[in-house]
Amino acid sequence: MPVDVREYDKIVSLMKKEYGDDVIRVGSDYPEVKRIPTNIVGLDRLIGGGIPLGRWSHFYGGFSTCKTLIAIHTIKSAQQMGLKCAYYDIENQFDPIWFKAVGVDTDNLLVVDGSVIEEVGEKLEVLLGVVHLHVVDSVGLGVSKDELSIDLDKWLPGINARAWGKVLRTWNERFDKENNAIILINQTRQVFGKNIEEPTGGNSINFISSLSLKLSKSSWLYHDKKGHLTPDGVKTDNIGGDTDPSGIELLIRVDKSRIANCKQNAVGRVRLEFESSGQFDDIWTLVRVAIWNGIVEKSGTWYTLPDGSKVQGETGIRGYIEENEEFAVSLKKRLYEDE
Repeated sequence: MPVDVREYDKIVSLMKKEYGDDVIRVGSDYPEVKRIPTNIVGLDRLIGGGIPLGRWSHFYGGFSTCKTLIAIHTIKSAQQMGLKCAYYDIENQFDPIWFKAVGVDTDNLLVVDGSVIEEVGEKLEVLLGVVHLHVVDSVGLGVSKDELSIDLDKWLPGINARAWGKVLRTWNERFDKENNAIILINQTRQVFGKNIEEPTGGNSINFISSLSLKLSKSSWLYHDKKGHLTPDGVKTDNIGGDTDPSGIELLIRVDKSRIANCKQNAVGRVRLEFESSGQFDDIWTLVRVAIWNGIVEKSGTWYTLPDGSKVQGETGIRGYIEENEEFAVSLKKRLYEDE
């Protein structure tokens, strides 16, 4: 049909009257996407400030790659912002002591039990109107009603993926693009006949997510003589003759990004100390910032600090950051400026 721009204002006005002002509007009327910081400085820098509010996020990777832990930190931060949170315990592994140790107010956290995909869908759909942040843990352990109804010796490929697809489309129809956030935690599986891994649950999860993070293990860490985590730390045998690691370094890749200040395929690393109640080693990240930006000047194994003093090695920089809160704050600011 021919385009008559003289009717533009009239038609838009009629559409707003029919469907509502929020359904059709110019792009500049959309608010900027807000973030829920994880308060893991290396991760927040990688994804542009935190988990997007009003969007879907997808964390996936192998087991013990801190997917749930990062989500717990996000819940803690969301609660500090005054947001209501719900945790969908599909894996039946919720531990209130662990959540409390990380800093979550479990008295104000809804924990929703159940692993049947359709029932999880019904529960979350109802709660979308009263809860801001929803953490689904995890997609891979969800089971559809159809799978439960068939004999054990029968296998129907894609049966759970189809159920998740229907549930996600239903949620998306009820989703508030300014006040809801959903984090889907997921595992990876080996693709049959190929040497690659992919997340479970079908393509609907990839399509609907504005932020997808792939997490993988990078290296084990050990305490050095000063108690700092490093791959080259002191390795002490346990009673079985093996060596227990003190922490782990994780590689995080932005597999998909449709939000500002978050680059597609960007990668970053964070370090977790096992005995720290789920706290990440942010000082290690700030040391990287100081060196990368030339804030400390290197000469051999020595570094010149902003106050003119000299320290040896990265351990010396670390000690200076730990003792100077003002310097640490300035490095955090620089972390986001260096984009």
